[in-house]
Amino acid sequence: MVRSEEARHQQILKGYILISFLLIGLCAGLLSGFLGIGGGSIIVPGMVLILGVAQHLAQGVALLVFIPTASLGAYAYYRRGNVDLKVALWLFIGGLAGVIWGAWLAHLIPGLELRKIFGLFAVILGARMGLNK
Repeated sequence: MVRSEEARHQQILKGYILISFLLIGLCAGLLSGFLGIGGGSIIVPGMVLILGVAQHLAQGVALLVFIPTASLGAYAYYRRGNVDLKVALWLFIGGLAGVIWGAWLAHLIPGLELRKIFGLFAVILGARMGLNK
């Protein structure tokens, strides 16, 4: 009987984890579409702080999730005339080079240090956005 209770408990935990991933994704998508922020700014802290996922893994997942979600969001903005394709092209070219270098650099830094850098960057960016007139 103890074994079946443990199995049931594990099933419940798996369900909560899946629901947590779904809710983190929902929040990331909502805020990305609403504010134009990258989903990683929600997905990474959500996975690391709420679910205890390793920083490197959370960043890798966030980058993969970014492809379809950002594409759909960009299309919605494009349909309303809110995308400058020339600007987007230049940002895309720079972003390709930057993401390759950034991913390489991230793997040189231990997870805890990378987490601190991520948090510091988020605080500085948030303060600049909030205080800028």
